[in-house]
Order: sequence, then structure tokens, then C-alpha cells
Amino acid sequence: RGCGSITNITIPQSITHLEFFAFAECHALNDIHYGGTKADWEVVCKHDMWNQQIGDCTLHCTDGDIDISNHEFPAE
Repeated sequence: RGCGSITNITIPQSITHLEFFAFAECHALNDIHYGGTKADWEVVCKHDMWNQQIGDCTLHCTDGDIDISNHEFPAE
């Protein structure tokens, strides 16, 4: 969370969940490279707001891309 200089990250297919605010406020994050398919990504448990305020970001799966941009701020 809050790593403003990270532009890309690689997530292995073995990841089973992402915690709250895992990449929140990583405004420069543009690309996440995931080692599985889109279907594999759908079964990863992603807690609320895992991608809050990441800006324009694309998840690159082995069988295509998913836009996961999220510019919204969490509710107060």
C-alpha cells in the first residue's frame, strides 16, 4: 500500500488471495502481470478495496488482459 514509485508487479498463479488495500494508493502502477488465466484470476479472493486509487492499470493474464483501473477513494 502507498508505494507510489512501483510501475509494475508480477503475481504468480499460486496466489490465492489479496488483502484489503494490497495495492491501494500505488498511483504509478500501470501493469500487473499474473501467471494464470483470466478464469484463474476470477477465483482469487480479492478483499474489498484491494485496488483503491491505483489509477490506469492493466492486469495481464496468460490468455489476455483485464482493465482493473480504480480511481475511486474509499468511503469515509
